[in-house]
Amino acid sequence: MGGGICTNCLRAKAECVHTRRKEPKERSKTSIQSLKTAKENVAKILSTTTPYAHSPDAAETQKLLVEVAHYARTLEEQVASLQAQSLRNTTQLPQQSPLLDGTERPKEKHIAETPTNLGWQFTRVAMQYVPPSSRPMLDLPWRRPEIWERQPWETLMQPQRPRLSFPEDDLITSLVTLFFLKVHPIVNILHEATFRTALFTERLHVRDPHFGAVVLLVCALASRHSEDPRVMVEGTTDETSCGWKWFAQVRQMMGAACDWVSVHPQTLYQLQLVILSIAFLSGTAMGSREESWLLAGQGLRYAEACALHRRDGYGYTGLHPLQAELYRRAVWVLLLFDTIVGALQGRQGRDAEMQIDELDLDLPSACDEDYWGEPGAVQPVGRPSRTVFLLGWIEVVKILWDIQNTVFANGPDGATDEDVHELDAQLNVWLQELPEHLKWNARLTDPVFLDQSAVLYISYYHTQITLHRVFIPVPGSDSGPTSDSPQPPALPLEICAAAARANAQLLRAHGERQNGFLNFPGLVTSTFDCAMVLLVNILNESRQQSIQTQDEFDAATSDLQTCLAIMKTYERRWRFAGRRYDSIRAGLNLVKFAVLSNSSGLHAGSADSEARPQTASTSSGSGSSTDYEGFAAQYFSPSMVNLPELLPDNLDAAATYGAEFDLEAIFGFEAAAIGAGSSVERLWSASASAAAAAAAQNAMPVPTMTEIDLHMFTHAGWGDWTRS
Repeated sequence: MGGGICTNCLRAKAECVHTRRKEPKERSKTSIQSLKTAKENVAKILSTTTPYAHSPDAAETQKLLVEVAHYARTLEEQVASLQAQSLRNTTQLPQQSPLLDGTERPKEKHIAETPTNLGWQFTRVAMQYVPPSSRPMLDLPWRRPEIWERQPWETLMQPQRPRLSFPEDDLITSLVTLFFLKVHPIVNILHEATFRTALFTERLHVRDPHFGAVVLLVCALASRHSEDPRVMVEGTTDETSCGWKWFAQVRQMMGAACDWVSVHPQTLYQLQLVILSIAFLSGTAMGSREESWLLAGQGLRYAEACALHRRDGYGYTGLHPLQAELYRRAVWVLLLFDTIVGALQGRQGRDAEMQIDELDLDLPSACDEDYWGEPGAVQPVGRPSRTVFLLGWIEVVKILWDIQNTVFANGPDGATDEDVHELDAQLNVWLQELPEHLKWNARLTDPVFLDQSAVLYISYYHTQITLHRVFIPVPGSDSGPTSDSPQPPALPLEICAAAARANAQLLRAHGERQNGFLNFPGLVTSTFDCAMVLLVNILNESRQQSIQTQDEFDAATSDLQTCLAIMKTYERRWRFAGRRYDSIRAGLNLVKFAVLSNSSGLHAGSADSEARPQTASTSSGSGSSTDYEGFAAQYFSPSMVNLPELLPDNLDAAATYGAEFDLEAIFGFEAAAIGAGSSVERLWSASASAAAAAAAQNAMPVPTMTEIDLHMFTHAGWGDWTRS
């Protein structure tokens, strides 16, 4: 009706209350805003970075106190409920290895009422505004059991939980020590004192499956640095089995004991579990596949769901500063792994759900662990920090992310001079600003700083190669940078080759220090990329007639031989390194055959080089020439019966994949991936069909340099490194 008065009130000549019905809606909006404001104010008051300044207005202060009081009361009630529930669960745990015998959990009365459940928070806070006269109604049963209680078929869906089997006491003690010496300085996500107390004093690993899983992964990673035979799988002496009996348990319980709950400290343990799993997988045969990248994405999504990806996220509310530091470190390391693995696989950073250059989260503390959690902690003067390494790693990976989205997003023709120069300048500034104790020096006395410095410089060289390799022209094809490209054609290869040589020499110096394996997840892939750069550089030098003899070839490939030696060393414990070794070795043999067969100095130099096969001569001509004809006949034959003679270090691969010629066994890619009619396909088919004729006619068609080049660049395992 007119005037905003309803018909009934108008007829009754009473005050219309129709418009008053909007007030509860306003109160609901106020409740939501009040809860949000209370959280924000609590975060500001507890902030360790920005001093809190309260309002001088008494009314505003009173309002703030009321909002915070309501919020605190809600949290108190939630904590009391969770403590009671935790106590009930704890009393039901067996004294010995708790887990995991498949017994049914107590029935859940309701959906998890945790501080991170926004719906529950809203409901509890809204209850504070219910009029006192109506509150008795809240005590009436309002939950329907058939909806809120877990049904029998839902319980059956839970996988059976295996019993956790931990190493013997003396072995677990030595493995934990090795972990904090070799793994922890790089993957810096644990607090040693807290971890040791929980493990050795409280024996939390036999009561909490989430923490137990973290302990198993600590043992698995440390086992790669242990000489104790008990770290290997029973019944084998294969050292690549180190740690698998503990990692296998974690993989089985991923969906059971480590179900994704948002309750501290289980949330922290689950993030640490994902990170340590990625670190372990990087050394296995699975490290070349998608699992590491998928795990990193899963961990980041979980962190985002728990509001741990923002500095003001409610996931940090009420946490002790030490706990908050551990969460921040977990998120940053997950993002590091996600960015690095994505770059190695050619994925664009803009496609990521969380981007390392836009993360609104405080950086990890630059102080040693002893000072974590102390407000305003500062590293003592004269004492180099062992944790500042992580800050340097984050910064260089940010540059790698910029390269992925500046240079690789549009290809070499889409990058400008300013882009390349700016990124190069960022790398140089980063290198100059490294703390003195992290600048590479093979004579560093502290083994932790030696490893950390090596990882940072390997990351630097690999990032430099990633920046410039896209501008290397592809030999024998029309693709590559145009005349308007930011760099002259020869310069990118020179820069990449210099970085690859420096990387190889650094790893050789690190190995000579006998400091053990370098526990860097990206070591194998970065070393492989360096080897590919050096192979391409050898082909380039051969065109300039600078490699004429076997001795010159040996000198030109000395750094490449270093890469091979590194892979050979690491394959003892890292199976993925063995696969890369086979690929590099086969490529080196192919390049050697092409270079020396096309040179006038074929007969010169040593005939005892490791890469040169020793085959019987079937020709009355020059023995050296016939050696290479035999080499070609063996190498390109469809039946690799002489594989051990050609590639003696590849004997295990031959036994694994069979004696038949198998591109995947030798080069790491499938024959089906080669396009019909391509240069690679023609090279293999022509070589195979000519093998029999070569044996009879003592004449093997020598592949041209263009065919070799195209093979190198179109190989599924090699070619992708030039253009992601």
